[in-house]
Amino acid sequence: YNRGLTPHPTENYPEASESTLFELTLKGRNVKAEEFQLQGDLCVDGSCDQHVVQGLRRASWAVVQIDGEGLEVAAARGTVPAQFIQSSQTGEYACLSAVLQLITGPCRVFSDCSNVVRDWARPDEKTNLKSAHGGLVASAKVEKTAEWVQDVVKVKAHQNLKTAAAKSTPADLRLAKGN
Repeated sequence: YNRGLTPHPTENYPEASESTLFELTLKGRNVKAEEFQLQGDLCVDGSCDQHVVQGLRRASWAVVQIDGEGLEVAAARGTVPAQFIQSSQTGEYACLSAVLQLITGPCRVFSDCSNVVRDWARPDEKTNLKSAHGGLVASAKVEKTAEWVQDVVKVKAHQNLKTAAAKSTPADLRLAKGN
């Protein structure tokens, strides 16, 4: 494809969407945005398919509200718009931004991304707007719902539930299930 002999691999696949495509669930059923309720303990995560052809990478995010036993109460998931870098890191930051647009009451956010936790805790004047994700952090912090975020807490990533159950307190296991 670099000499015009074959089509570029991205020509056979749909382009990343210009807007966020998302799905909302409440107690296991799909709901419209007007019906959606998100508050309490929220586990967030971002991801990206790391295809060798950069144009085929697609980033996404998800947030799950968990109850006292670590079971899903509400969930939202969506895509990262095409104008952003399609990377796992962008998925993490896009998730924080989505949470601020979706929450309906006080919450604590649990993230496995140290950068998201660090950048949320930084004072506004220290936000690096020149960084690839600085705008997502800055826009999240000015949402009117930002005052509902009581804390953004770092949790361990990629936990095995059997191992976590053997070593963890009930509270830690609940977060491992959510993450």
